[in-house]
Amino acid sequence: MSYITAIGTANPSNKVSQSAIAEFMVKAMQLNESEARKLKALYRITGIESRYSVLSDYGKEQGFAFYSNSEDMEPFPSTKKRLELFRKHSLQISLDAITACFVKRPDLEKKSITHLIVVSCTGMYAPGLDIDIVKSLGLPSTIQRLCWLGNSLTR
Repeated sequence: MSYITAIGTANPSNKVSQSAIAEFMVKAMQLNESEARKLKALYRITGIESRYSVLSDYGKEQGFAFYSNSEDMEPFPSTKKRLELFRKHSLQISLDAITACFVKRPDLEKKSITHLIVVSCTGMYAPGLDIDIVKSLGLPSTIQRLCWLGNSLTR
């Protein structure tokens, strides 16, 4: 019988209010008044109070590190640029969450782990985050891996 033995979480260092991100996205996506109202309503009804990001740009009005510093924020970051950023940061954030699992279960031996589930709606890369996690932690090569990759924001 399989079961979850521990759940660990980890967040990137930049915490931003949901309303600040909504305002940022209205500007970044160059929405008209009607579209902006709908987007803000959508962000508001999620019940999410804040989000975390590896980007320090959210909540700023200028001096962006990732987005363009032009008046209209164009060109919008390409899919390639966004996925490169995902690849750069995803492994360490994943390892931080996994370390939190081991803190909760110090008796857990890596060789006893039978399954690894990776879920991301932010990005992907090949050969994959799951492979990098297995290699970084020295997990058994026989581990069953399941990856669910949702759609990342595209424009």
